Amino acid sequence: MNIEYKETPWPHFVGSLDEEMYYHAFKLWETDEKLKSYNISKNRSNIEIKDEILVNYLTEVGLQVKNESDKLGIFKKYYPKLKKKIQCNDIKFTYSENPITDKGYPLRDWHLDLGNKIVTGLWYFKNVKEEDGGGNLILGNPHTGEEVTFDYGPNKVILFPNTPDSWHKITDRKPTKYPRRFICLEIKTTKVRLHSYQAVKGKDTMKTFDVRNYYV
Repeated sequence: MNIEYKETPWPHFVGSLDEEMYYHAFKLWETDEKLKSYNISKNRSNIEIKDEILVNYLTEVGLQVKNESDKLGIFKKYYPKLKKKIQCNDIKFTYSENPITDKGYPLRDWHLDLGNKIVTGLWYFKNVKEEDGGGNLILGNPHTGEEVTFDYGPNKVILFPNTPDSWHKITDRKPTKYPRRFICLEIKTTKVRLHSYQAVKGKDTMKTFDVRNYYV
């Protein structure tokens, strides 16, 4: 595992994961339509990962980022009134895909992840034959105006603690004969809700000033 901490425009961890595990996940990639759950826009499908080796590995990765974020004082900085230790008791990983397209389509606009998520991770599995199909992640800090782009690519991973500044968006998908593939890491809790962000009927409508931090 080769992950580096970055602070701008907000705290996140980037790099790559173990190559053997990357190919293990690649070979196991599940595409059974009967197992897929789709979002409202039908531009993303998810299949929950059940492989014990992969689940254990990704749990370790996600919790390491959560613990490093604790050590760096990130949760204390953003949630100063959250005195108790956060329990990550709801952990899930999915094989996620944005489908093939001959016309292209938009993905998600600026948003936060829901307040019960502690750490988000995206592990990319871009087809090596694909050129620029779009679907890059843009990180933005609404207070400073800073933006950083994290490009979609093979065995690239980005993980970040969920804060009220952790706004991000996905650039449009361009015409391509390859699906956009990634493993989504969801490190969540049922014990607290950090902030009030939510999507309405699949649409990201809340702005910075709408979001209430429950522990500021």
